[in-house]
Amino acid sequence: MTTFYKAHGLGNDFIVFCDADVATANLTTLAMTLCDRHRGIGGDGLLLLGVGQNPADVSMRVLNSDGSEPEMCGNGIRCAVKVCVEKLGITSNPVRVSTRAGLMTCAWGPSTGHSVQWVSVDMGEAIVGPHIAQVTSIINTDTALAVDIGNPHVALFGEFSLETICQLGPRIQALPVFPKGVNVNFATMVSVAPDTDATEIQLTVFERGAGLTLACGTGACATTAAAAYKKWLPLGKPITVTLPGGNLFIEVNQTDRSPDNRFRVTMTGPAEIVYQGTVEDSFLMV
Repeated sequence: MTTFYKAHGLGNDFIVFCDADVATANLTTLAMTLCDRHRGIGGDGLLLLGVGQNPADVSMRVLNSDGSEPEMCGNGIRCAVKVCVEKLGITSNPVRVSTRAGLMTCAWGPSTGHSVQWVSVDMGEAIVGPHIAQVTSIINTDTALAVDIGNPHVALFGEFSLETICQLGPRIQALPVFPKGVNVNFATMVSVAPDTDATEIQLTVFERGAGLTLACGTGACATTAAAAYKKWLPLGKPITVTLPGGNLFIEVNQTDRSPDNRFRVTMTGPAEIVYQGTVEDSFLMV
């Protein structure tokens, strides 16, 4: 029997293993099998945590429910920090996590004890790319911006029904302009207070490798950076991004010497451990 933890960030849910426990498994098949919500444990993906190489405290790999491996996962990294501190004995604050997108520095709080209620992640640099005309040719929006935040996104702004998101998300992902696939972010800018710059973003993401999810941390970061590039929101202030599963708080900044399409992004949000369980070793032999 092998121990796992079930965790989620705003409903974006993961099955968390120590990577040494699944070292002999076919990870693609394992992810597809265990993430099946009817015949497995159920989840949007697997998180595999390992010993970090200096200066990292821990390493994190992500497997989507279709078996593909993305560079990074914003909700997943908060879950990883929660498990590391509360279950695996890591005491450092911040926790430094190595990912395929680079080293992420993750502060957590409250700062006393070993209960993690929130995690604030330095997500590194978001690079806002060009307008994608191939996208706007099939969907009613004037703005479709490519964003690289360690993994690929396209941020669309407008009013979108759930039906439109589910129909056009896969079509956009399959466009030749995205040879590695793409996370498709459907965003609506909302003014929350008249005569102020107080703004929030309502966001639904059709994720690469997982489809429609309740929340996407990198999607929230990428979309906020795209909105900042368009000068639709202020720099240096937390922006509320409302996803189907709840709220994330995203702050984007630039230095005086930054190109106007590059932003430093910080993401803050919760993570929850739902339960600890064991899985039959036969599942790891798939």
